[in-house]
Amino acid sequence: MPEYLSPGVYIEEIEIGAKPIEGVSTSTAGFLGVAEKGPAEGLPELITSFGEFQRKFGSYLPESYSNYRFLPYAVESFFMNGGSRCYVLRVLPSDALEAKNMSINCGVITQLTEDCNNGDTVLKLESLHGIDTTSSLSLEKLRADGSVESSHSGLTISSYNNSSNSVTLSNPIGSNYPKNSTRVIVSTLAGGASAASKTLDIFAINKGDWGEDIIIRSMPSSQAKTQIIEVIGDAATSTRYKIKNKNGFYKGAIIVYDNGSNKQYRKITSIQDDIITLSSHLTGDAGVIDTSAPPIKTISTCEFDLQVIYKNDVETFNYLSMNPDASNYFIKVVNNRSSLITLKSPYSASADYTRTDPFDMPTNNDLINGKLYIKLANGSDGTISGLTASDFKGLDNGPGKRSGIEAFKDIDEVNIIAAPGITDINVQLALIAHCENLKDRFAVLDMQENAQKVSDLQAHRNLIDTSYAALYHPWIKVYDSLEKKDIFIPPSGAVMGIYARSDQARGVHKAPANEKLSGVVDLKYQLNKGEQDILNPAGINLIRAFPGRGIRVWGARTCSSNSLWKYINVRRLFLYLEESIDEGTQWVVFEPNNEKLWARVRATITEFLTRVWREGALMGTKAEEAFFVKCDRTTMTQDDIDNGRLICVIGVAPVKPAEFVIFRIAQWAGGSAITE
Repeated sequence: MPEYLSPGVYIEEIEIGAKPIEGVSTSTAGFLGVAEKGPAEGLPELITSFGEFQRKFGSYLPESYSNYRFLPYAVESFFMNGGSRCYVLRVLPSDALEAKNMSINCGVITQLTEDCNNGDTVLKLESLHGIDTTSSLSLEKLRADGSVESSHSGLTISSYNNSSNSVTLSNPIGSNYPKNSTRVIVSTLAGGASAASKTLDIFAINKGDWGEDIIIRSMPSSQAKTQIIEVIGDAATSTRYKIKNKNGFYKGAIIVYDNGSNKQYRKITSIQDDIITLSSHLTGDAGVIDTSAPPIKTISTCEFDLQVIYKNDVETFNYLSMNPDASNYFIKVVNNRSSLITLKSPYSASADYTRTDPFDMPTNNDLINGKLYIKLANGSDGTISGLTASDFKGLDNGPGKRSGIEAFKDIDEVNIIAAPGITDINVQLALIAHCENLKDRFAVLDMQENAQKVSDLQAHRNLIDTSYAALYHPWIKVYDSLEKKDIFIPPSGAVMGIYARSDQARGVHKAPANEKLSGVVDLKYQLNKGEQDILNPAGINLIRAFPGRGIRVWGARTCSSNSLWKYINVRRLFLYLEESIDEGTQWVVFEPNNEKLWARVRATITEFLTRVWREGALMGTKAEEAFFVKCDRTTMTQDDIDNGRLICVIGVAPVKPAEFVIFRIAQWAGGSAITE
């Protein structure tokens, strides 16, 4: 209670009456299946369009994937039929592997920017990184397969020009070297430095053949360049230097001092205002000072850019540092931001990070379309035919590490879920158990593609008894953009799109039936009314073609033997009510359990159900006929109260679909009295 210790007017905020309950979404789907790429463990990915699905999980799969190829088609059909968001997780065989490169060269390898002919002494290069007049170069002309056709080693440098990125050789070359097929190796590095003995390993971010299409290109860069204008202290021994412009320099940065003929590499150990302290004294003493304009002697930071390319996706990371203490450390930046690759540091101890030269940078070594890149190899989709029900069920290795169906435990937003094309009864029963245990979602199941006989369909249906799932048949024909022909796909994706469309247009209480399927040109089988007369009461929902009305979902039943829960919309309405009340009454926990709280709970739920009734989801001409809410001494005993239990009893009268519309017509003699 607030304290009042002196006279005055006090304003207090208090809560009285009902708290509004906001209805939860019912149209968020969950999809599980085989994909070209994408995560197979952890949180399922939120997808809001088929284009986003293709970026994260790849495109259509070929016929060699058999019945495991239908996830992309189902997701596309979901969005085409009115779905707006879904969560997707990939399923992988246990023997799948990520593409990788664990033998990347260190040092400096660059390329010509202009063709070099026999007798030339000037080479124009992409970069002068690691090159000064103490360096030596090797030229290698490569064949299309990457093998060396011819080479020239031991080329020494008499001068270099930073403005044109060119070097002048001491002696002319003795052959032609085209720019698109020549590798330039800096065999002796500037400043007497040597390349690291090892560099990083690169992995595709998830497993599969797709990773072999990733190419990576590293390019030297510098985010700051200036002049030294003063040596602080003894010019012959000092490691402190005043620079003209401090912007872009930072503690831990590797820098290169370039006087136009020689280069020296150091690390910045501290920086204060415009004074930097280097890891060791610069040779040249006071001669390193330069106040001329334009500058002749410069000091620059040594970073590099990394470009990661996968088909039409390009990721570019600029000004990466090789110092792990820097905020732009390349391992940290790429692993936090890339959706294509992960990097693994080669170092096991912090002492390995003490290098003062920038030659840990990964080098481009593989020639692709006239440019040098880093390639990944040895990716594998695994043995797709070896997938089992356990791969779809997944493993529960804790939050963020679950796979398969288990991973969807971590996504509360999912309301409808499917594994498109997977008709293995073990997987379907696992999906059903998942829905029954969480009690907030509904499974949409497919039947076998070639099941045509009523007896075969009944046999599959008889293995299932639940109000948390529905079966649909037959498969639907759509156009396959990959194979350039019509194919049959399972209907679950399109049906879940119809669920979402119907929920958004009419509400979850409307049966998702008598709804037209978009993007569907035909059905695998044309089942007739006589066959539906047998299958509909059994809980198998048919998709049928009607002349002039298109192809429509023509069933709205669950797989339950309990007549109270035989309609999909009734089960899904209760899921909606239960989840909404659950989330909307969390404030009640630990409140004083007395009559005042009971009244607020009754009012809160009554207002919510009144809104639901007005939307047409409940029976009755008055709210009193549609539902009741009890929360008082009649619903809980003193023992319940003493043990901290608040018990509220709710009854609702859901609307049922007009499944059988019957018009009784009789002859009537005009003018005669009608008795009834």
